[in-house]
Amino acid sequence: TVEASEVEVYCISDLHCDYTLNLAWTEALPFPEEGEGSAMRVLLLAGDLATDLAILERCLLGLKKRFDEVLFVPGNHEAWVSRGSDAPMGSAPDSFTKLNEVLAVCAKCG
Repeated sequence: TVEASEVEVYCISDLHCDYTLNLAWTEALPFPEEGEGSAMRVLLLAGDLATDLAILERCLLGLKKRFDEVLFVPGNHEAWVSRGSDAPMGSAPDSFTKLNEVLAVCAKCG
């Protein structure tokens, strides 16, 4: 638990970090300055961060370093799966399985 006299709440969705420029933008967000104010910084991520689980994990971990709390609600892009010959080996066979994998990534990231 973080105690703060003030809370700054930021909200964003549809970062689509599967795109290189969007990932770079996310990773270029500033880190809080040491001793910078007493406000607790909270980020609400309202879905569509990434379809790729490795990129999702990379983004969540990076954002957790920049905010005191990160709250993430998966969107439809997190549930996307590839089927047929385009499907990578070991990919989720359906969206329910994929969502469970997304939730496992979230748990791993804290």
